[in-house]
Amino acid sequence: MADQQSDTAVDILQAWLDRAGEAPACTVPRADRERPLPASHAQQGMWLAQQVAGDDDRSLTAPHAYRLTGPVDVGALAAALGAVLARHEALRTGFVVLQGKLSQMVADPAPFRLVPEDVAGPTELEAALEEFTRLPFDLERDPLLRARLFRLGAQEHVLVAVFHHIANDGWSMDVFHRELAALYDAATELPSVTDAKVLADVAELAEMAVQYPDFAVWQRSLADDEASHEEALTHWREVLAGAPALLALPTDRPRPAVRSSSGDRIVFTVPPTVSAAVAELATARGRRLSPCSSRPSRHCSPPGRGSGTWSPASPRPTAPCRRPRS
Repeated sequence: MADQQSDTAVDILQAWLDRAGEAPACTVPRADRERPLPASHAQQGMWLAQQVAGDDDRSLTAPHAYRLTGPVDVGALAAALGAVLARHEALRTGFVVLQGKLSQMVADPAPFRLVPEDVAGPTELEAALEEFTRLPFDLERDPLLRARLFRLGAQEHVLVAVFHHIANDGWSMDVFHRELAALYDAATELPSVTDAKVLADVAELAEMAVQYPDFAVWQRSLADDEASHEEALTHWREVLAGAPALLALPTDRPRPAVRSSSGDRIVFTVPPTVSAAVAELATARGRRLSPCSSRPSRHCSPPGRGSGTWSPASPRPTAPCRRPRS
């Protein structure tokens, strides 16, 4: 039964991939900014997760710390961060419910304020990082990127950038790193300039042709054709029918009444023979299975055996990138 369901899911996914490969490239049009901008499916999911989890859940934020050795031009760094926010509407978007639907409200660019905070040593730095990264985001009003600069000495700083996952994923960090470095170099060349477009021109960064709200409006226009997705929706409703709401693991302590992000990390090494076997399986499946999609399945096996569930539900985030991203 499990193999039959797995093959059915793989066949549907393969059919979608085949159709996507044959379809002509779609151009995302510029959305009318005078009309309400609907949230994308991903934004709506993240917004709902935030409402359920509450402000204390840190799983929806992405903190990144960077140790900077040598002299730091604080003004140039602030200008560069401000230019990144100005270039990407997704980082200065708030979310409000209008007529029962979640909508995006893009704020105007604003100067970025960055004042170094002195810390005496590693212990004080760790406490400051913990406090800053725990600050909650107000998804209606706050920019979705905040940063703080900690100074341990004249030649040693730590820059902390915290994103909300509603506007950030692994793919976008490459863009952030590349643009911040280029804009910082441009700002050091033009110390009196803070205009994002001027700095981007000096940094040789192309103007953003598509912003995330444009993609969201385009995505929602496709979703209006519900019939085109009915086959897949019907399949997954059948597969997930009766799935347990909770995984009944035989834990050594009761499940807490309120979910939290507290936990620990266990590091382990997958033997080369196992990795080779997974790669071989993925190759045998061709386009229908990749090592990235097959690895989570083996992580489900121990919880499945421990809970007595033959096929535990294991959701995982995805970041499809078949089109240029803003």
